[in-house]
Amino acid sequence: MNVIDVYSKTTAKGGFKYDLMKAFYDGVNRVGDKDWKANLIDSYNLSNGDYAFCFNYQRDVPRSRPGLDLRKKIINRYESPGKIFYYDSNVLVSYEKVKHHPLTSYVRIAFGNVYPDKAKYFNHYPSPERWNIMKERLKIDVKNYDKSGDQIYICCNRGSGGYSAFGQNAAQWAIETTQLLRQHTKRPIAIRLHSGQGYPTYKEDVRRLYDFANGKKDITVHSPDNNYPNLLEQIKKSYAVVVFTSSWGTPAVIEGKPLFVTHLSSYLYPMNAGHLSNIENPNLNLDRDKFLYGLGESHWTLQDIENGLYFKKFLENTIWQLNL
Repeated sequence: MNVIDVYSKTTAKGGFKYDLMKAFYDGVNRVGDKDWKANLIDSYNLSNGDYAFCFNYQRDVPRSRPGLDLRKKIINRYESPGKIFYYDSNVLVSYEKVKHHPLTSYVRIAFGNVYPDKAKYFNHYPSPERWNIMKERLKIDVKNYDKSGDQIYICCNRGSGGYSAFGQNAAQWAIETTQLLRQHTKRPIAIRLHSGQGYPTYKEDVRRLYDFANGKKDITVHSPDNNYPNLLEQIKKSYAVVVFTSSWGTPAVIEGKPLFVTHLSSYLYPMNAGHLSNIENPNLNLDRDKFLYGLGESHWTLQDIENGLYFKKFLENTIWQLNL
């Protein structure tokens, strides 16, 4: 019997995130496979299951908290053998009309590792069915690439402490990226800070970017505490979008805008249009359909998870993934 311990204390109790944890536990047991079961662990103690579900990755924080300490323990035990599940964000959250809706709010489920280039989503040979459902529910219209728009939109990660930042400070990356782009294009550039403001370097990052843009008519900064226009509308009016690993660049794929991704661990790296030196000559010969079909097969609603749809897909791939 394979036991999956679902650690509810790796997120706050009583909200949508807790509901997602409970849904995974319910979904595994609802499938009723004789070789698998889930336990809901409602304490800060590490149990002895064969697998673990941790709500998300543990990043370094200045002070200790029970839930974060628990994540560290879980990850230290289960990530090396690849026997861990994570929830991660919906890369198309910009298109969600209702927050935390059981049918139209999606999450990714990463198995084995939190990083998209190492995680198993079981979507290597995707079919369009799930993507078509997602596209219909979110009223998504995939646009043709037409190289319209003028500005280049740089979307930053959150500071340097998040797991996907790899220690790279977002403001420094944006400055260096802008300087590199300036060697190859004269287009106006807008730099968008992450919406999260709770990380330690936020105020310093804002100051540095505004100082960098000061006196430059062709560089604009968008920050949550000042000028912060709608992300989707900005991408729609842009010529191209640039990200480090941030999933905020995903609407570029939908809206037909060249997307440049500067770190290979990004979920979006398969849609990278090339090196920044090719900003005016992006590679658009990319398999966008395969990427979108795979996106559909890596994203799940609360109802999908609760009904066991994800776990059934996991079981279909169990023999393959256990022998990697």
